[in-house]
Amino acid sequence: MKFRITTMAAAAAAFTLLCSCASLSGPKHYQLTEKDSDRLLHLNRGDTFTILLPSNPSTGFSWEFAKPLYNENVMALQGDKYIRPDKQLIGAPGKRSLTFLAKGSGRTGLKLVYRRPWEKSQPPVKEFNVMVTVKEGTKFEQKR
Repeated sequence: MKFRITTMAAAAAAFTLLCSCASLSGPKHYQLTEKDSDRLLHLNRGDTFTILLPSNPSTGFSWEFAKPLYNENVMALQGDKYIRPDKQLIGAPGKRSLTFLAKGSGRTGLKLVYRRPWEKSQPPVKEFNVMVTVKEGTKFEQKR
């Protein structure tokens, strides 16, 4: 009986240690798409995330950062590229890929608008919004 209790205690201690080490596994990467607009993203410093949005520059539309701009002390743009469609059809849409690094503690919003740059007086065709908080603990949840 004493052996069984000791074994169970050792197993519980090992499980606790394993769970606490899981959070020390290093930076994480998250991928967001159009359906993730209006979400809250909680990150640890050093985590990264990529926003992948449908884009078709051949129509004149492009994703732009809307004002107010995000806080560069909280997150930094690491990459911005256009991914061509698999099929090389004229006018086929591709994707815009924006990758950010969680740089420092704090909170910032990010708003992207899909519009033709010369039509500033027209409302955007699409918007993408995300609120980013960089602190201890990582989770992804829907904005309330």
